[in-house]
Amino acid sequence: MTSKVKTSWDDILKFKDRKEQMEHHADMLSLKIALDIKRYLEDNEISYKDLAAQMGTSAAYITQVLRGDKRINMLFLARLMSALGIEISLNITADKKSARTELDKALNVIFTEAGRVIYDKWAPTHPLQAAGGFKK
Repeated sequence: MTSKVKTSWDDILKFKDRKEQMEHHADMLSLKIALDIKRYLEDNEISYKDLAAQMGTSAAYITQVLRGDKRINMLFLARLMSALGIEISLNITADKKSARTELDKALNVIFTEAGRVIYDKWAPTHPLQAAGGFKK
């Protein structure tokens, strides 16, 4: 393999500057919050349509926010709290491993809902392996 073609994952995942890195962290935080909101809605059998009506917005907007297409902001959270009569708390921790676990879970849910599960580390086998598509 030539040096032009050889690229490490570290090179691919490297941020070009601090701003790009902070944008990435903001997106990941938004996804984590979206996952918590989705769990709450599922646990309480609240549809996106019902939530949208309570918040005075569209179900399409709720879908975009909870799917990660739009970043969650404080106004959205305030409207969510008012609509559902809930409180939202923030847990600040220095434990990066638990944050990574939550991110893995969030991404797993997103890929599953999109119908394109790439890899679910909680499943006993890779989906393609289960279907006989490849060997581990």
